[in-house]
Amino acid sequence: MIELAAVRDGVQGHDVAIPCVSWIDTARQVLTLMTGWSLPDDLVDYAARVLRVRALLHRSITSLDLDGLLTVYEGAHATAARGGLWISPEYAAVLE
Repeated sequence: MIELAAVRDGVQGHDVAIPCVSWIDTARQVLTLMTGWSLPDDLVDYAARVLRVRALLHRSITSLDLDGLLTVYEGAHATAARGGLWISPEYAAVLE
């Protein structure tokens, strides 16, 4: 079982502990708390991976951190869907 500990702006006494059965479930809870929306499965999967890695590293993540990562992911996804590179041309040149 995974326990999601949500803290509002670091304010003492406003913590919420939410039990979750999987990383996907945890990501859905986090994204619902952040946005109030049901988001596409690919974003939920990405968020689950981010949360799992952070947990393995024993590091917390803020909603601002996750929002930034999701913004980058969404931009990459949209660019790739249009047939473009999802990474910068400079980085792509290094990979070639």
